[in-house]
Amino acid sequence: MADISVPCWNDVNIDDLCAGARLIAFDLDNTLARSKKPMKDDMAECFSALTSLIDVAVITGGKYALLKSQVVERLTGQANRANLHLMPTSGTRYYRWDGANWMQVFAHDLSEEDRAKAYESLERNARGQNIWLTHVWGERIEDRGSQITFSALGQLAPTEAKEAWDPTNEKKNRLARAVAADLPHLEVRPGGASSVDISEKNVDKSFAVRELADILGIKVDQIVFVGDRMDPDGNDYPAARYQGGEGHLPKRYRETVRWNHCQSVTVEPDGSPRMNSMTRACSQVIDLLFPRGCAGCDRPDDVLCEDCMALFSRSSAQTFDGVAMGSWFACGWYRGAVRQAVLAWKDHGDEECDRPFSETICRLAETSGVIDFIHDRQNSYRAVFVVPAPSSHASMRRRGRRHMIPIVKRLASFLQRQTGCKVTVCDALENKGIKGKSVQTKGAAQRSQRLKGHVSVRSSVSLQNTMVILVDDIVTTGATMRSCVETMRKNGATVITVLALAHTPAGKQMDEPMQAQ
Repeated sequence: MADISVPCWNDVNIDDLCAGARLIAFDLDNTLARSKKPMKDDMAECFSALTSLIDVAVITGGKYALLKSQVVERLTGQANRANLHLMPTSGTRYYRWDGANWMQVFAHDLSEEDRAKAYESLERNARGQNIWLTHVWGERIEDRGSQITFSALGQLAPTEAKEAWDPTNEKKNRLARAVAADLPHLEVRPGGASSVDISEKNVDKSFAVRELADILGIKVDQIVFVGDRMDPDGNDYPAARYQGGEGHLPKRYRETVRWNHCQSVTVEPDGSPRMNSMTRACSQVIDLLFPRGCAGCDRPDDVLCEDCMALFSRSSAQTFDGVAMGSWFACGWYRGAVRQAVLAWKDHGDEECDRPFSETICRLAETSGVIDFIHDRQNSYRAVFVVPAPSSHASMRRRGRRHMIPIVKRLASFLQRQTGCKVTVCDALENKGIKGKSVQTKGAAQRSQRLKGHVSVRSSVSLQNTMVILVDDIVTTGATMRSCVETMRKNGATVITVLALAHTPAGKQMDEPMQAQ
């Protein structure tokens, strides 16, 4: 079977996901909690709330005692234990709440003979591959009844040490292959960062998913699975791979946690309030699982932190005879954190930056004098348009959206409130046949040649006797800006100015609010 596709996190629609879900299953270590550590208070609270709304499972490679200390003992009063399914040792064991205690439903334990063979093969091959280390933290080989687990650094090794030991997975994959050759009748697979797991054949996390579906009388594609090792070498991958399910990689722009929900189907909710509550609960858990960092500097929990936001307030003005105000304006300089934030938003799908970038453009329109200019001249023109700079068809396909549209919509609404006149978004410009990114083209001459004859006004749009504000993301040499302005002027528009998020040429750094020119 071919490896599954893993698109980006922002391709996952939480509302659709919740609408089609009957059970949400989680890996434990490095997903709900750090390795061998209990869930933190905020995660315990959100996780408990989720169990009151939908069936929830924890499928972990660890043993039951750890699952109990990491999850069960951290549940709050909101938790509905009857909705919680515990599946330690990669789903080879299953526990349910009977109203008073956690009872074992099944266990697929290895025979004494197979346990002995597993111990012997692991030690012999680990020594032969020089990964039988002298100093380890805790047990090196652990008998979990239904699973034998080899930990190269010991079961109690710090997470940082485990992650650093085999960053390419080469060592544990090589050991797993050698042991599998010795034990063809058993399931041998790479586990966590430094471990190899052995269990009965075909008993892994895909088995756990199938069992849960049968027990609850639901379809596999109504199960959502969340884990940190969804790559083909990871122990969470079988849950994603089962029946060729579609995998999802929900990285909140700097994270590498994975998400899979096989193939979502619509299920009628029990009622709108319940489904809305479940969506909120899922979103809260997701925010904890996939914490985002600042788009500019990676500071935790901020879309754009105060320091990076301030870099977009260092406005610059450049003289430009082609616009009515005599200058164009930019929020910040295209370097450092500003560059990183703009690229995260523009080319890497960070749609959460739409709001702060909209706010910066609105602030720039105010400080540059655009509002006063429109207010003083609005009666002389039939319309006021906010026009986004055009993107090539290839760029739009690559990004999956018109990234400038949310910005110009917010700006148009802001200008209308501030001026009292009607201001509308007009997607007036298009370009055809342009290859490559503007910022990747060297020199003004190359950019000008790149754009020559390709920027035009859409046939359905009339710009006669209109005032226009052009909005762009990055101004480099200004070739794109000049081409757009020239095209609109030839079609009867008065271009007030150009507003941009960032620019590369040296401009006049502004410490005071700008006045209309």
